Amino acid sequence: MLACGGPARQTDSAGLTSLESGLHQEPTPTFDQDLSGTDMPRSALCLALGIGLLSCASPAAPVAPEALANATPLAPPGWYAATYAGMEQCSGLTGDFSRIRWYHVAGSRVRAPDSGGYAAAVTYPSLHTIVIADFYANDTIVVRHEVMHDLADVTSHPQEWFDGRCGDLMP
Repeated sequence: MLACGGPARQTDSAGLTSLESGLHQEPTPTFDQDLSGTDMPRSALCLALGIGLLSCASPAAPVAPEALANATPLAPPGWYAATYAGMEQCSGLTGDFSRIRWYHVAGSRVRAPDSGGYAAAVTYPSLHTIVIADFYANDTIVVRHEVMHDLADVTSHPQEWFDGRCGDLMP
């Protein structure tokens, strides 16, 4: 604003500008000083600082898995929700079908870097994301298998969830 011919400089009674007078103020308290007289308690200051640091260090969204590279969003057919409810019932686990983000890829293979190659579908339980190859999108066993990954919050295949309570879920 000053470089563009803004308002004239305002000075205080000592002839100092607000910037110059700010340079002559008392130093701010350090952490070993009593802050009880300040407007903001120490815990609020620490909380504000912590939130500021976390917001700078945290990404705005989760990093996209490799399986999503060629995937497009999929509006799940109604029977997926019924399958999810059935899997909750037989497993005794509870979840939220609406939290799952479904994607599909053309063909019969999804890139599955965690398993070292390709698969009919891949689930990222921590992201509540399921990517399924179009060829398997109507395969009940594949959908049930991926739903179990989400419900059990696992990427592995514990026998109790994949060959037990809900039947054989290993294609």
